[in-house]
Amino acid sequence: MARGGQGDDTLVGGGVLIGNFGADLLEGSLGAPTVFVLRSDTETGTQLEAADLMDSFRPTAGHRIAVAGDFSVADLTFDVATVVSTFNRRRTLTAADGLADVLIRRTSTGQLLGVVVNFGDANVVRSLTEVVPFTDPALQLG
Repeated sequence: MARGGQGDDTLVGGGVLIGNFGADLLEGSLGAPTVFVLRSDTETGTQLEAADLMDSFRPTAGHRIAVAGDFSVADLTFDVATVVSTFNRRRTLTAADGLADVLIRRTSTGQLLGVVVNFGDANVVRSLTEVVPFTDPALQLG
């Protein structure tokens, strides 16, 4: 498990990657199951610059997304964005040819929780996303 800190962090690997305060870059392992955790209590903005980014998202490798919050998955919106093409986070992430990104928002507040980079199938992202309570034991470790 890797957890971001107070600032903008880059977390790489398989297992559980937990974004925290700041705009984090979460890079999943291409060959191992990864759970990308977005925390609704630390992501307070509605703008792209404040959102956590999930790179190397691969459903076939067992990747999933967990959103820590006190609401249901029905309060999440998954939008494909074709205009989001370049992110500057310690290194440049550029959209691959023909790919888009999926923005994950909390519908009731407009809060942008995260962006799945270079994976443009919102239905697949939705099906692999769950909301977990803040009290989930996995979030208490580390």
